[in-house]
This record gives sequence, C-alpha cells and structure tokens, in this order.
Amino acid sequence: MLRKFRARSDQRRINHQLIIAAGYFIALLIVTIVLYLNLEVLNRYVLFFIKLGATLFLISLFFTIKKFIDLLRRIRNIHNQASTEIKYITLGLILVILLVAFIYQSKLVKKSEEKIDSMKFSEMNPIQINKEAISNMFQSSQTSSAENQAKVLCRNKIIDNLEVQKIKSAIDFSYSVLEVKEFETMPGAEQYRKKYTTFDLSDPLCKNQNPTKIIAVMYQLRYSGIESEMIVKTQIDKETIVVLCDENGEYLKRGYSC
Repeated sequence: MLRKFRARSDQRRINHQLIIAAGYFIALLIVTIVLYLNLEVLNRYVLFFIKLGATLFLISLFFTIKKFIDLLRRIRNIHNQASTEIKYITLGLILVILLVAFIYQSKLVKKSEEKIDSMKFSEMNPIQINKEAISNMFQSSQTSSAENQAKVLCRNKIIDNLEVQKIKSAIDFSYSVLEVKEFETMPGAEQYRKKYTTFDLSDPLCKNQNPTKIIAVMYQLRYSGIESEMIVKTQIDKETIVVLCDENGEYLKRGYSC
C-alpha cells in the first residue's frame, strides 16, 4: 500500500514538473515569436553598435531551445517509465508521422524552402556595422600612407644630395635631419622656412607650379672649424636649412638655389 502511494506521488510530481516545463517552453516560444515579428521596429534602437531587437530575440531563442531540450528530457523519462502498451502506441504514432512525411516530402521540402527564404536573417544580426565609417577609415589609412610616401621621397632626395655634396665638397661636414612637416599652403611653409633657416637668401621657387602638398624638411649641417665669409670674424660650426618639396619629392626651395 505504501509503495503504491509513493509511486503515485512520484508520478504526480513528474507530471507536475512536465506541465511546468511545458508552460515555460510555451511562454518563451510566444515571447520569441513576438520579438521575431517586431525585429525591424526594435532594431531601430541601437546601444553603441548592438541592436536591441536582435539581441533580445537571440537571448529569448537561446532559453526557448534550452527549455525545449529540458522538456524532451522529461518526456523521455516519462516514456521510459510507461507501460509496454503506451510505448507501442507511441512508436506507432511516430511511424505514421514519418510515413506521411515520406509521402508528402516534396510538398514539405517546398514549404520549408519558402519559410526559410522568407525569414529575416539580416535582422537577426545583433551587431550594426557602419559601412560608411569603415570606408572612411580605409580612405584615411590610404591618405596617411600617401602623405608618408611624399615625406619619405623628399627626405631621401635631400639625404642623397647631401651625400653627393660630402664627396665633392672640400669642406668637412656632417648632417642630421631634424624634422619633416607637411603644409597645405605656401605662405605657411615659407614662414616655417624663414623662421628656421640660418641664412635665408630668399631664392625664388624652383618650379612655377601649385603643389597639392608642400613638404618641409629641416636639417642641420655641422662644420669643423670653418671660417665663414658670410659673418665677418665669426666662427661658424653649424647651420640649419629648410627645404621645401612637392608631393613628388621635387624641390620648391632648397635654401640656396635650385
């Protein structure tokens, strides 16, 4: 008598848990469907780069699938404890369903394809990617690369010329590049050149053109005990020169002559 009472109590508890699991699953399924149907509206709200609608939908879908697996596990436990007749009936129903699916497989496949094609997969993406910002980033990177190339061209050309001067000149000197800058207008570049050039001879532009970029390279020459004729009775040991180039590395001003 006691065993029968315990068995009935256990069966009631299992049935109660099954009903609760089924209720949670149905509730979550309804919430997921409602979120899916309103994805387009909810996705208008974006926090940083995360879309509200898609995020809530994926979270709800995750818990719905989790609860569905739990429900299947409980149904399996009940089925294992069921009588042989119930198991045969269940097996028969499964076979009938599979037979019907096999007979109408072409219609089922077609219906499935239509449903899959109509689904809003693009709206399910929780990340909003700003294509314009990415494009601007790449354009900025390319522009920066072009600017660096112009600076390198001008700097390398000046270094090559200084190396040639060291070989040809009777005066022993050393040099060092101090700064490389870019200017948008010639007046700004000319002001920078006059400010940092030790001896400004005000030579004209080497080329009569309007460059799109103006590169200013400031370098310093160091002499070894040379008496300069430019400043009487003054020992000159170093000199600063600013050279202006265009975007192709061609000289605009060299400080002395073209």
